[in-house]
Amino acid sequence: MKSKFIKVLIIFIFFSFIFIPLFKTGAVIGLSKNISKTKLYKVAIILINFSNTTITNNSASIIREKMYDVSVNNYESVAGFIYEATYGRFQITGKNSINGSQDIYGWYTIPDQNINCPSHHLDWIDEGRNHAILDGFNENGYDTVYYVFNGAIDCGWEGYAIGGNKAVSANFWSANIVHELGHNMGIEHANSYRCTNSLGNFVPYNLDHVNCQDINYGDPFDIMGTNWLHYSVNNKLKLGVVPMNKILNITTQSNGQYDIYPQENIINGVNLIKVYTEGDFYFTLEFRRPYGVWDNFLNSDFVVNGISIRQNNRLIDMHPLTSIFDDAPLAIGESYFDQLSGRTIQLLSVNTNKAIISISALDQINGVCRRHGPKLENYSSFNNGSIISFKIRNQDSIACSSSVFNIPVSVTITGNDEEDYVEVDQSVLLSPGESMQFQTNILPGESLSYGLYNHYPCNIIQNITGNCVGLPIHYNYMPPITQSPLFLN
Repeated sequence: MKSKFIKVLIIFIFFSFIFIPLFKTGAVIGLSKNISKTKLYKVAIILINFSNTTITNNSASIIREKMYDVSVNNYESVAGFIYEATYGRFQITGKNSINGSQDIYGWYTIPDQNINCPSHHLDWIDEGRNHAILDGFNENGYDTVYYVFNGAIDCGWEGYAIGGNKAVSANFWSANIVHELGHNMGIEHANSYRCTNSLGNFVPYNLDHVNCQDINYGDPFDIMGTNWLHYSVNNKLKLGVVPMNKILNITTQSNGQYDIYPQENIINGVNLIKVYTEGDFYFTLEFRRPYGVWDNFLNSDFVVNGISIRQNNRLIDMHPLTSIFDDAPLAIGESYFDQLSGRTIQLLSVNTNKAIISISALDQINGVCRRHGPKLENYSSFNNGSIISFKIRNQDSIACSSSVFNIPVSVTITGNDEEDYVEVDQSVLLSPGESMQFQTNILPGESLSYGLYNHYPCNIIQNITGNCVGLPIHYNYMPPITQSPLFLN
């Protein structure tokens, strides 16, 4: 009994020293979560050739190597990138074979030429699928069925995730394949904010006093943005590959210094710091270093000599007077002050192993109305994007009065450049903290051509501030499906 008591006492003392100081300072490390198991993400490829194109550079065997081989020596390896960028938690495989040798169908040459892509690409997909079915293809059991054209032109896109478990590319380009698979795996574009104050001057970000433009693909440090680099730690969190004990949550008004380690390697320390401001608003802090094959930064790059700060998964530009986002990270000695929470984030030092930051806070101002703008939650789309369901939350502080929000109940896509999207709005009154579920119908105009229409309007508006949030529209206007009974399944 005595030895058992001593063991319990030692454990109690250990946890007292480790965890009680963290809770006192408002810095809480997430509990450990076992996510070491690798998910086999099963992909089929259907290759579609045209009557006027010739297969030259990408045979089916070469595409199989680029798609399925987990090789650190092949920069164009889709499977290699995803494996490295997810800490080995995702591995691209086939359903019928691990190396994909039994999961590539084609090339199939269809009668069409490679032109008029916007109005014909869905027909091309159907033709390719029908050919593959004759070769034994069955889409059940695949996480993604990927259709690859041989040189489709004038599509208006290199590729896109169609929805469900399908994606398409105009050519086989590894970086684009990874990007579209990212959508099917559950992550969206890596964007950035371009913000101005009331005088029209560019500033980093401030919920109360600036207008912020959401720059699509604006994050240069994420494959879901503009460059062939690891996912940001925000997107790795969405993929579920970041262990909870690698996340430090700063949840109260407290002062302290904190170490953050490179997000590419989760062996050491904390890899993500979440600094909560008010309600469920928070900033994320990320540190990057050159690593592996794909995070091939130079030692002089801003991103490896600073801290990247994001809000709402948008990169905040700490040097907004330049026209680029490559210099967005906070540099050594620089500070960012958030007026909403009274917090100052300062980068103290950086070396090859870690960065050290300081977070200091003013006393919270109680009883003051701070309006934060609307928040979009529970977003989902159905029926090829013709129905969008979402929730809007009023995130104003409790001291604020209720606010009117304009919500689009329908959006008509006309195809007319001068008035491409026509909205019909309704007004709703929401009190601070209140949320409401809505549905928006996306409608085709009378002369609209078949194809994919993407729109990122800032169209959910809080009237009293003018702050808005965009309702993403990804609408596939498709002709009625006509199939021979031979291909029905």
